[in-house]
Amino acid sequence: MVEAFFGFKKTPFSDNPDPKQLFASQAWNQVKARLQFLVDHHGAGLLTGEVGAGKSTAARTFTAGLNPNLYKILYLHWTSGISAGSAPPDRAGTGPGTGALQR
Repeated sequence: MVEAFFGFKKTPFSDNPDPKQLFASQAWNQVKARLQFLVDHHGAGLLTGEVGAGKSTAARTFTAGLNPNLYKILYLHWTSGISAGSAPPDRAGTGPGTGALQR
């Protein structure tokens, strides 16, 4: 629907970014080199950054080039457990919002 309205040929911001459409900036080359280092040394890594910085795009684009028979990719998304619409727990630790703040 959005694609037709704006005349897009592809869905923008999809979970499967096209590596051909990525801008090879200095920052992207640095991320790619660091991720390759982790692969070469059988390491584990953590991508951090501001919202919209391209963490997911970098991870998905890089891992798309890995052999799935050799590498198992695991995406972990951390959250504080509090959503914008949840109510805080009451003083006794019960009531609305308690489930969101698992202790």
